[in-house]
Amino acid sequence: MEEIVVNSNLNTMAIEKLPLTFRKSGYDYNQVLRSENKALYTQSDGKHLIAYEVVKIRRVQDKYVEFWGKTIPAHEQYPGTGEWGLFGWTYKEYDNALKKYNLL
Repeated sequence: MEEIVVNSNLNTMAIEKLPLTFRKSGYDYNQVLRSENKALYTQSDGKHLIAYEVVKIRRVQDKYVEFWGKTIPAHEQYPGTGEWGLFGWTYKEYDNALKKYNLL
């Protein structure tokens, strides 16, 4: 797994925020709640609600990617598959997701 450099100084910088909505792996995600360091999203298949995802928001500094020959600007990052349980959690019930969100 690639190491992600998180910089607390990025909190005050203008960086790309997590999107309000996005599509990944055949699912639609919609942000329901958000604070500075956490967010709660619904996960649906386009017609039916599947689950809720609670995530810790991490900020990643600018990174030059030699393969692409360009710099990826500082941004907030949604947890990857291998980071679930550390930075992201999935719940079937909204109440359970909200409890986790409030604990973070």
